[in-house]
Amino acid sequence: NANAFVPWMIVTLLLVGLFYASRGMMEPLMDGDITRALDQAAKSNPQMTPELIEKSKAMARVTTQWGIVLFIPCGIFLLGLFTWIVGKVFGGTLTYGTAVLIASYAWIPKVVDSLARMVQGLTMDISKFSSTYQLSASAARFLDPETTSQAMVNLAARADIFVLWTTVLLAIGLVSAGKVPREKGWIAGVTMYLLGSITMIWGVIKGG
Repeated sequence: NANAFVPWMIVTLLLVGLFYASRGMMEPLMDGDITRALDQAAKSNPQMTPELIEKSKAMARVTTQWGIVLFIPCGIFLLGLFTWIVGKVFGGTLTYGTAVLIASYAWIPKVVDSLARMVQGLTMDISKFSSTYQLSASAARFLDPETTSQAMVNLAARADIFVLWTTVLLAIGLVSAGKVPREKGWIAGVTMYLLGSITMIWGVIKGG
């Protein structure tokens, strides 16, 4: 029954603050990710002219730099909705407010992840890197972004220590606060992880 506003606000402010604090060093890597994603999309879509690609890159940069202010708080609310639905399916009695509370605490690993990336950016020569994934704690860190499809990189990024940590916290929250039966809590957590990976799995399948 705790108020979700405080943890939601704290996590939002921390993530937004860390993003802008590290934007200068991360910008070249983010630009590289955007360019590769659009170039790969252009190979399968002949309608994407060079002019359209350049416009898309400019729009993506603006969205990345400023859209984060909306994405983070809205992302927690959406994860809360997702958590509430899954919790109900598995027999929980949680309200949407409780689901947002669970989601807010479950995003704390993202704060640790952002801090870890910032430390790496400050202590390593990231000029040798070409992707933000190379600073992650996921399987995508070990893939060559220049030769690996974006869909495969995105899927590998789901095999991430912090993503798994978030999933565990969601499962614990569903059991302890959402009143999901303990024997179903971990199943609910695995279900949320797999559902969160569907678009990545489909991208790999579609890309062959």
